[in-house]
Amino acid sequence: MRLKTWGMYEWANIAGVVYTLLLIFGIYFLILFYTCPATYQPDQCAQANCFGIIIILELLVNFLLFIIYSRRNDPQRWLQGVALLTTVKGAGKYCLECNRIAPLRSHHCKLCNMCILRKDHHCFVTGACVGIANQRFFIVFVLWASIGAAVGSFYNLMYLLRHMESNIYPFGWLKLLAPVAVVRWIISYEIFTNTAICVLFSICTATSVVALIFFGSQMFYTLNGYTMYDYHTLSRKIELHGDGETYSER
Repeated sequence: MRLKTWGMYEWANIAGVVYTLLLIFGIYFLILFYTCPATYQPDQCAQANCFGIIIILELLVNFLLFIIYSRRNDPQRWLQGVALLTTVKGAGKYCLECNRIAPLRSHHCKLCNMCILRKDHHCFVTGACVGIANQRFFIVFVLWASIGAAVGSFYNLMYLLRHMESNIYPFGWLKLLAPVAVVRWIISYEIFTNTAICVLFSICTATSVVALIFFGSQMFYTLNGYTMYDYHTLSRKIELHGDGETYSER
């Protein structure tokens, strides 16, 4: 049973990273080569292309740095930085998986196969844990993910309003939702192209909202000196009280 569970989570990790990359490039190329040319003039699409390149570069650079720095979440790299904390609090704790003493504000991740200092959560979308070394890149990544998904949602919406359903009031907007669009395509009330764009429009909108919520929550936790794991674990929240200064540190 243990091996089966591990395999499931590892596949989820890979699927999350593949989903992220496909969504980034899929939205960009769809807008560049289809929805924008079918809706706007070439000069307007050129501006959209420039903005899209900036968004993709921001996403890919922060995604890559997040992965690279994820290995630096190991507490052993930060022993000097946590020396004062462990002296005041006591001897830390013993990690059975790593077979060594770990700082109090660390938590072992079976997927990353190491303790993560100031672990926030394991992100399947980026394929690694959010910790002290890479949280700054995660925060910037989710901010640009929200912006990029919102831009993709806008261009897809403009295409659908022009080529599929222009009268969205009072109930026409329901046709733009992915489940409704798929059902309409199955019963031959809609063409496949419009259905696919409706699905992408729904995905972009949901991704933008979720990414924005993650950005807001990350800023809240960071400004209050907690991680997501600390804040939502009652015993740790009472014990740690937050340091209140991690925004400038990260």
